[in-house]
Amino acid sequence: MLMPIIPQPGIAGINLTYSSDTADVDGFAAAGSPSGDVTVNITITSGTELYASTTSNYGLDLNGFSAGSLVNLFIEGEIQGKGGKTSGAAGGPALRLGCETNTSGAGAIRGGGGNGGQGGTSQGSTTDVEVGCVIVGGAVAGGAGGAGQDRVGGPASGSSGSSVYSSKLSGAGGAGGAWGVAGSTGGTGNATTCGAPGYNNAGSAGGAAGLSIKTQSNTYSNLVTTTNGSISA
Repeated sequence: MLMPIIPQPGIAGINLTYSSDTADVDGFAAAGSPSGDVTVNITITSGTELYASTTSNYGLDLNGFSAGSLVNLFIEGEIQGKGGKTSGAAGGPALRLGCETNTSGAGAIRGGGGNGGQGGTSQGSTTDVEVGCVIVGGAVAGGAGGAGQDRVGGPASGSSGSSVYSSKLSGAGGAGGAWGVAGSTGGTGNATTCGAPGYNNAGSAGGAAGLSIKTQSNTYSNLVTTTNGSISA
């Protein structure tokens, strides 16, 4: 829910507040898409989440303000990125800046967690008394990586590998990352080939962590209580 608020003491400008969970917030549009320099004061109340619905979106996007504008963010709730949801997928960013920005409050800015990597493939074998070593079937895919953390849930463990031969397994999927943390690499397959390790592949890398703040080279001060994930241009 977006509604006018009482301006913060000593600060004049456009005043907005969010008091219920809202996806993919465009702060520039919410402020009326001003054409000139403005000061915008945005309050996110305690228990309220501004969240990204996909890893391509932002929980709060401030892009569009003119270079001389100033945004003051009073964060008592949270701004959240989306977690990676397929093997090796990166987590999404939480906040993008579009001008000089100050953040403060007891809340949090959290990048989405990266999804875990796919487990490595394996191919089993057996030994035939007449022809020797015989490869069993084709390569068996590894387990899927676990989902990265976001408001829906996580971080999740990766799936177990699949049976190849004599209970030998392909690699397990890597675990998903917590808020602002990369997913883990998938496990290596562990089937044996005629009594010796072989025909196994390493698991793939986990997805990168989502940024807490994408600055776009704008000046900022970050005094919010909790920040999960890197801050980068």
